[in-house]
Amino acid sequence: MNLKIVEKIQKLLALSESCNEHEAALAIAKAQELLIKHKLSMKEIKNIKIHNRSIKEKRSKITFTKAKWKANLASLIADNFGCYYFFKTRYTNTIVFFGRDEDIQVCNIVLEYSVYCIENSIKKLQYQYRKSGQSVKGLGNDYAIGFIHGLKKQFEEQKKKHEEWGLVLVKDKEVMEAYEEKEFAGSVNTSVKLQGHNDVYYEGHKDGETFSISDKIAEGSEEALMSLQRGISIKEILKKFQSDGVDDLEIKKEENLIIIGYFNYSPVDCIKIQDGYITYIMFSRQEKLKWLFDLKKNKVFINDDYF
Repeated sequence: MNLKIVEKIQKLLALSESCNEHEAALAIAKAQELLIKHKLSMKEIKNIKIHNRSIKEKRSKITFTKAKWKANLASLIADNFGCYYFFKTRYTNTIVFFGRDEDIQVCNIVLEYSVYCIENSIKKLQYQYRKSGQSVKGLGNDYAIGFIHGLKKQFEEQKKKHEEWGLVLVKDKEVMEAYEEKEFAGSVNTSVKLQGHNDVYYEGHKDGETFSISDKIAEGSEEALMSLQRGISIKEILKKFQSDGVDDLEIKKEENLIIIGYFNYSPVDCIKIQDGYITYIMFSRQEKLKWLFDLKKNKVFINDDYF
């Protein structure tokens, strides 16, 4: 397996400026482009010995019970990266990819990234709807379906522009034969239907179809990569400050605004978090606080596990 191409795709997805700024779907499409170009270049080299091209399965971190849209997303990703998918079921359904080693690794990266982006957008929409007194029942389902349909359209348009990709995207014969030999006990119902949030569906479709990302892959800190992928909590931020020797910060909440700072003697607001995102940092920009400024720059969602 070519580790460089996998690492490059990981960075491409993890270091997008923000999936909230309409960037997720093209990042996924770009990952597909990188993998295809890599495979085409391999085909052009005669007598090349490719290592670790074994056929295997890889369990992802993505599970679901009611959120069946995750299965539909996995199906779309598998079809566009030359793999199969199925489920390991015990109490919940875990998505598993089956195919060539390199391909299933990329499928897992793309699935985890896209689920993160969809769920992050759903949280924002649910907050807005609750704030205005509207029902959020079925909202996440409708946004996710729209996003998947938009992403599918983007994949199709990309393949039309590059006809030669069809030779690479198809599952190879050995993968197909190996999959046909597998035996599965039972099946999982993955059918989905819209719940009536048409405006949310179209917003998801637009996001899935038009998200964009810069081709440039910048180097980022490990903390920024991890937080961008999964979000970060208030307690994790305080713990990070404690590890840097700052253990006396106080915290308060005023409606939708969370403030971290000092409130007794000489009050000062150090960090402001509005509606789940850092909007203000009092500290000057410095190397040891790069992780904090990265959270603000990348618009990483801050989970309120404190109040």
